Amino acid sequence: QKQAAPVRRRDIDAALALIGDSLSALRDAALIALAYDTGARADNLVAFNIGDLVEADGVASIRVRRSKTDQDGKGRTIPVLPDTMARLRVWIAASGLEREPASAPLFLPLSNKAKGLRLTRRDVSRIFAKRISPDASAHSIRIGAAQDMRAAGFKNSDIAHAFGWKGDAMPARYTAHLDAQDSAAVKLAAIQGRV
Repeated sequence: QKQAAPVRRRDIDAALALIGDSLSALRDAALIALAYDTGARADNLVAFNIGDLVEADGVASIRVRRSKTDQDGKGRTIPVLPDTMARLRVWIAASGLEREPASAPLFLPLSNKAKGLRLTRRDVSRIFAKRISPDASAHSIRIGAAQDMRAAGFKNSDIAHAFGWKGDAMPARYTAHLDAQDSAAVKLAAIQGRV
């Protein structure tokens, strides 16, 4: 199975530094930042409502109501980091979403014809490809964030828990090349001064 090209934090930072301040740029920056923080699948990103985003006691979080690995709809709450929350606040204020009901989509198309609709998974892929890299797909940020976590020393089980995988098989698949760098052969080569 072909794996999507990963988008790592360095790619995110480079894209966000160049993104601009048009309404679509503000939306796309918030979407990209939230995708990285949460590791949310494209289906979840486009399903987020305004009311899923909560700020209380100085802590921000977003509620995933249902996902591919949660068909019962138990949901889970994911932290939203301060820099991402700042981007979300700017997008919400600029788009007028603070006047919308809690059930309104957090990310929406900006054309008049699409008023009241949601972005689609295809829109997410298009935005990532436009703003980050032509090779980026809807799944690229999820893979890249998992690789960043593994490179930082987190176990695949920790990554699975953070991003809502049922087991560590998928994170292990996405981070296999990083795991190879942690092998006994590489450690021996380091001791021998060969790396």
